Amino acid sequence: MSPSPLLLKAVRESRNDIAEEYAALCGELDFQKKFKLSVKQHPFLWLSGAAGAGLLTTLFGIKRSASSKTSPLPSSAVDSGTALSKIGWLAGALEIGKLLYPILRPVVMNFAQKSIQSTLAKRTRSQ
Repeated sequence: MSPSPLLLKAVRESRNDIAEEYAALCGELDFQKKFKLSVKQHPFLWLSGAAGAGLLTTLFGIKRSASSKTSPLPSSAVDSGTALSKIGWLAGALEIGKLLYPILRPVVMNFAQKSIQSTLAKRTRSQ
């Protein structure tokens, strides 16, 4: 006995539905792609959020109490700890810059191009 054409059609449709659902699920779970798209669509929002987070971290970060200032470690060890902390912040800033460079470069180039064109247009009108 051969399967009925209606049954084969139903199986094909079911497979297509499952393939579409799987593709939609894969697209929904691709967080790296969604993050990059969000940063490309709203670069200034992301930059202002990062600047705000940095400002809040700086203002409300961990403050040392008076008892922790009298450390049993030698002063050179305490100074190297703060130097390492600054190096860590610098390395983090460089990594964020590397991440945002491909996204921000077209925005900056477009802004520079428009400002140069407007400056040149003003000069040619004044001459």
